[in-house]
Amino acid sequence: MTLSFNTLQRSIAFGLLCILAIVYVVATSSDETHLGKTALTPSRSPEQSVLQHAITSGFRVLRFSPENATITIHTKAIYQARSAFLLMAYTFLRKIYTDQGCATIDSIRLYPFGYQLNANGTHSLRPFAEIIIERSGAKKIDWSQTYPNLSAFHESLKSHAIIRYDKNSVP
Repeated sequence: MTLSFNTLQRSIAFGLLCILAIVYVVATSSDETHLGKTALTPSRSPEQSVLQHAITSGFRVLRFSPENATITIHTKAIYQARSAFLLMAYTFLRKIYTDQGCATIDSIRLYPFGYQLNANGTHSLRPFAEIIIERSGAKKIDWSQTYPNLSAFHESLKSHAIIRYDKNSVP
């Protein structure tokens, strides 16, 4: 006795297998986004820890300069949307100010760069925002949420840090 299936039955069986495969992948997958990644190698210094946190937070670092206990980071932003920058900044700053390996870092300066339209019609890469946050101000910000309410975080930054936007940049 041989089993024979017509084309419709084969199509239905194949569709069910595809649906089961998708359900299996969704049920067994874990969060592998850049916001959840951690470094594979342990850091040797607070500055190296800050650089690793910047990279694993999704920043494309253009310039990284540690000056005593202050770190200045120039980063190329993929999007100039302020909410996207604030989420990346929150993720990065949360890592810095909750990591004991970065306890000697007193101040962080973030300058996200994006392509902006010049008056003559050309585009140039320049900063569209700035965040300067001291450790004393960071202690007053709630870092408990993985993904924060960005308007509350923005208000916290205005109260406990310095945040500026280029008025000519895309909001």
